Amino acid sequence: MGLLDSKRAELYAQYGDPKKAQEYYAEAYVNFQKYHYLDPVFPPNYERMVQILAMQNKFEEAVALLKKSIYYNDVVAKTILGPV
Repeated sequence: MGLLDSKRAELYAQYGDPKKAQEYYAEAYVNFQKYHYLDPVFPPNYERMVQILAMQNKFEEAVALLKKSIYYNDVVAKTILGPV
């Protein structure tokens, strides 16, 4: 659903309706968060959420989320998989 909402937001942005686009980006973020609870290590999900935060000028949140992504996809992955 997050990808669908993102695509809708992009369409509204292209058609010159930034308010509607932001509404769909907000919905997309909520749906990406829901997916994150199911799979906290899926890298593309982090990238999508960070992009939305950056578009909303929420840079500190975006940086924190990127750091979380590095932790889950580096530290946790190495703990689970062992030395590679």
